Amino acid sequence: MTTPCLFACGELKVEIFGGGIAGWSSSLLVNVFRSENSKCTILFDAGGVTIPIQAVKKHNKLPILISHLHADHFSGIHAILAARSLSGLQTKIVLPHHADQTTFQQMLQLQMKLNNPFATRPDLDFEIVSAHPMQELTRLLTAQRKVVPFATQHTLASCGYAIVFSKTKLKAEYVGKDIAKLRAELGDALFDKEEVVEVAYTGDTTIAFLNPSLAKCTPHVQVEQDDLQRTADLVRKAKVLITECTYFGTDTPRELAHERGHIHGDDIIDNIDLFDEVEHLVLTHFSQKYGKYQAQAFIDGLPEKLRQKTQLLFPVSDEE
Repeated sequence: MTTPCLFACGELKVEIFGGGIAGWSSSLLVNVFRSENSKCTILFDAGGVTIPIQAVKKHNKLPILISHLHADHFSGIHAILAARSLSGLQTKIVLPHHADQTTFQQMLQLQMKLNNPFATRPDLDFEIVSAHPMQELTRLLTAQRKVVPFATQHTLASCGYAIVFSKTKLKAEYVGKDIAKLRAELGDALFDKEEVVEVAYTGDTTIAFLNPSLAKCTPHVQVEQDDLQRTADLVRKAKVLITECTYFGTDTPRELAHERGHIHGDDIIDNIDLFDEVEHLVLTHFSQKYGKYQAQAFIDGLPEKLRQKTQLLFPVSDEE
């Protein structure tokens, strides 16, 4: 998909390139901005087949946020690193803290050796950052934006990521007063701090990220209930929520979707009220058994209050 999906939430603008198909490839390039001067770019996952061409442009900062280490979510990482390294750009790769980071680095070292067996020094410039649930990463984006990893539940170590924008506003009782003098006396107490969850991306997960009471559906990887509850509190406020919907309909039982660590369409319908504060819901990562028109038909059949805010993100057409 070379044409982005565009979303407007007041002054906030979000554009998304790419998409995902379960077991094949998932990669989304997301631009978030309130003005051209405030734009930041993030690559959520790096499945090689669907990495948007825009990802190889010379973004000075392009953090790659990996949700989990299944091949369809990170198989293109070497190509992205190689393209950026050729341009003299370092890349920060964020991985779940409980993922096998040692093996991941060994894989990259092997790929570097295959790519240039005569090199005397590494030809990829990258840094791995560990993501812990709800521990803010403040140096990846702009001064006013931070990445907040959050707990998800899949069949191996996983996490999602929220892009949070912080802004301050002068408290009403100080409007019209001598701000310079008051700032010397009160400092930050002069202002109210507002945080906006601009975008949240889950990667592969069950609906437990939104409804922690359903965490028992996936026994493969246990996640702390407190972490899931804090995730739900955060993600329900997202302006744009990007999540998976691997299965829908009756051909795949909901229990099987849960066993595989995925969301079934019925999970979304049954938890419809939990999306009330979400302005735009983006569904992707559909099973290979479905074509684009089948996935769109599922969305068209959602209850009205959810259908009007839901967008399909499908990286190829049925003809492709």
